[in-house]
Amino acid sequence: MTTTTSLFRLQKLDLEIERHDQELTMVRRGMAGNPQLRAAEKRLADMETQERETATKQRRLEADLAALEIQIKRDQARMYGGMIVDARELASLEKEIQHHAVQLDALEGQVLIGMESMESLQQMIANAREQTGALGDQWRNSRPGAKRQVEEQESSLARLNSERNALAATLDARALGVYGRLRSTVGHAISPLSGGICGECRIAVPSKDVQRVRSGDLVSCANCGRILHGAV
Repeated sequence: MTTTTSLFRLQKLDLEIERHDQELTMVRRGMAGNPQLRAAEKRLADMETQERETATKQRRLEADLAALEIQIKRDQARMYGGMIVDARELASLEKEIQHHAVQLDALEGQVLIGMESMESLQQMIANAREQTGALGDQWRNSRPGAKRQVEEQESSLARLNSERNALAATLDARALGVYGRLRSTVGHAISPLSGGICGECRIAVPSKDVQRVRSGDLVSCANCGRILHGAV
């Protein structure tokens, strides 16, 4: 096996290792917590906070309404109870009762709107709790399968890394150094050569370099700098 063939195989192993690493990271992230579930839990918590705030506001409105009703009844009792005989005082009290009546209508409207809002919010919370519960069940039920996936990915990675290390041990330090630098800068270090064309940058390779690649020499593309492999 030529050096370029070994490097090409090494690149395939590295790409496979990267893929398994990414999949393993995603599975582990899913086991740690479901983003959809976390978002649903936050939405539910926000709605429950809103419900408590709405309930507090509603109790305050109802208390104000009850106090105003008592005040109106008290004023009406004074007006019609014969306790006030002064005309100006009676007129002033009547005007105050009328003012309170307007306030009463407004408060009753606010209380009614608050009741409707609370009913709507409670229905939304019930739906959110059902959705959150379903997502939680789904996530918990998926954990055994995810655990098996982690074990399978870890086993595959161990095998691939072992194979990679064995292959890398057969290569000289210079070839590995060039390969490593290219991998860190351009990603794919090895480019397949087909019909005299570099597979990565699609630039024609001089015929003398094509012959050298066929001979198994370590040749870099003059345009992109990648190591050329497999002239046809």
